[in-house]
Amino acid sequence: MPTCKNCKQDWTWKQTVKSGFTMDIGMKCPHCDKKQYLTSKSRKKTGLSIIAIPFTLIIPVLFEISSIIAISIFIGTALIVFGINPILTDLSNEEEQLW
Repeated sequence: MPTCKNCKQDWTWKQTVKSGFTMDIGMKCPHCDKKQYLTSKSRKKTGLSIIAIPFTLIIPVLFEISSIIAISIFIGTALIVFGINPILTDLSNEEEQLW
């Protein structure tokens, strides 16, 4: 789980998920209300994990499986990705360039 770089408090899984759904680039620390940013490494890791979700749509075409199984794989992959993304989250006090 991420740790605030300002107050050194660990965020819970729920706090991390809740903070991740904001439209702002920075996320407010639930403990000290200071703005925290995803590190560039963390943005790359979470971005790559999210890309796995649309790739599950190719599985039914390649392997000729039923649509119910394909939907189950899609939903399962989405749940796994959104479940592990808070674990992949690392914070910084300043916004970092992606490249």
